[in-house]
Amino acid sequence: MPYTSNQAIGNQTIEDKVAEIVTGLLPERAQSRPLTKDESLTSAGLSSLGMVNLLLEIEGSFNITEAARMVTPKSFRSVDSISRLIESIAQAE
Repeated sequence: MPYTSNQAIGNQTIEDKVAEIVTGLLPERAQSRPLTKDESLTSAGLSSLGMVNLLLEIEGSFNITEAARMVTPKSFRSVDSISRLIESIAQAE
């Protein structure tokens, strides 16, 4: 079952979990500074292959399968936009 906006994953919010996943996929040199929730993931150092891996991690971590069909450059641009995408998918199901 997908997570909803007010549901935590363990002790984490959706946004915290997305940030954790993104940080884990960033190159080591990009992990030395904090990632803001509105920062462009490509500007932070995430490659196109990293974006594909991020999509797979999001689908697995949040138990959603509709993410790939709903991804746009705008909806997959930052931690904040991905968190909102997850919430909208959860509300639609």
